[in-house]
Amino acid sequence: MAKKQYTHTELMQMAIDVMNKSVNEPREDGKVPPKVGAVLLFPDGRIETAYRGELREGDHAEYTLLERKLHNENLEGCILYTTLEPCMERNPPKVPCCRRVTNARIKKVYIGIEDKDPKGKGIRHLEKHKVPYEMFKRDFQQVIEEENKAFLKQALQRKKEAEEEEDLRTPIEMPIANYDVSKFSDEALKKFIKEAKLDFKHTDEAFLEYLADFGAMEWDKEKKVYVPTGYGVLLFGKNPRTKFKNAVLKAHVSYGSSKIEPKDFDQALVLLPDQIEEWLLKVLPLSKDTSSFKRKDVPDFPPSVLREAIVNALVHRDYAIEGAKCEIKIDENKIIVTSPGKPLPSISLDDLNRFEASSPAATISLLMLSA
Repeated sequence: MAKKQYTHTELMQMAIDVMNKSVNEPREDGKVPPKVGAVLLFPDGRIETAYRGELREGDHAEYTLLERKLHNENLEGCILYTTLEPCMERNPPKVPCCRRVTNARIKKVYIGIEDKDPKGKGIRHLEKHKVPYEMFKRDFQQVIEEENKAFLKQALQRKKEAEEEEDLRTPIEMPIANYDVSKFSDEALKKFIKEAKLDFKHTDEAFLEYLADFGAMEWDKEKKVYVPTGYGVLLFGKNPRTKFKNAVLKAHVSYGSSKIEPKDFDQALVLLPDQIEEWLLKVLPLSKDTSSFKRKDVPDFPPSVLREAIVNALVHRDYAIEGAKCEIKIDENKIIVTSPGKPLPSISLDDLNRFEASSPAATISLLMLSA
């Protein structure tokens, strides 16, 4: 009898179900351990699972799965689904989970959420060893984040403390001297709250704390105020180009005989998708749709596709590359969207055929539209 063929969605949900069984050890230091679930898919369709603390108090899910349950098996070609980025640092003689993954020659890893702890860095290890990975779908990530709220809050605090000691952050991650919340656009903040369905007013202190939790602001201990970071200015700033000259998308449309002036979009990132879409609908030609009794005008290019491409270009670009700008060029034959920086991880033809290719727009959902 053939084994069941699981979809990526089913396997992600299975990892979350397993995660919820986690048995977290009591700690005298007050540190909150994460809830973690791991699922391993064998090439023949077989499934094995594990969760944190399943066999022994404090054991990581990946260690339990790969070392304690499957130590004597050949795992080459397997696919791992884990709800948290595999750890990179353990106290000797313990071996980090990400090294166990690469040592086992795991074919690919699906990761629920990044580990905000400064000791995380498992994704970098996978990249270094050329192990492809993808993140869980955003709705699954939200479930994992909610279940690990206390852990993530502590992890972010440890990350901030480590960054203050080492000061390894890029300019975009750093707070901007002499900036305060007045540099943010009220329109951008209100739109973010509305789209993310948050129960805040944009002037609430709790909302500023929320922005600080995902890196858009930082608490200044001396001044006792929240200070915008580079990320915050890009997302919500009244004029991001004052600080980041390359924070702009240049649009060029050459279509038919009409002359369309190039346009720069340089407002807060939260506002740009709607502004760009509105402009494109005005300047792009319309065709007549006669597929129904009532004829209607429709754009030659699907606006939703253009929006997706533009949003990805803005969010995934490398803002550390000075002088380079995002651009969109449209003519009768093609649409070209350029975004400075390295390309995103590839999506396989199999992923596309199964309609399960993860969307890079998860990043914009995380930074701009999610709680």
